[in-house]
Amino acid sequence: MNFPKVKQAKGFTLVELLIVVIILAILAAIIVPQFSASTNDAKAAALQSNLANMRSAIEFYYQEHGEYPGRNIATGATCPTGSTAVTAGAANSEEALIAQLTRYTNDAGLACT
Repeated sequence: MNFPKVKQAKGFTLVELLIVVIILAILAAIIVPQFSASTNDAKAAALQSNLANMRSAIEFYYQEHGEYPGRNIATGATCPTGSTAVTAGAANSEEALIAQLTRYTNDAGLACT
């Protein structure tokens, strides 16, 4: 008596697929922290570059105006026609620096609106 040959199924078993998934997970666990470290290094480099640019801008301001930003705030007499002075606390205050960095600054380095 001849029995018909049963075709063997071709493909991967569940165990083989599970082993491949585990290997991929191990590789991902090794590689992902490396990318994270690279991202942090890039952020630190960008921060250093931005700080250098700010230092350069502040020094340029000093060369143009003879004093560092935030030292003085505007008075009504120093602002161009049609604008008003920005009032802030005492000289060298945080408010004066923010006013100079975010508003129009006249030739004397005083902030106006």
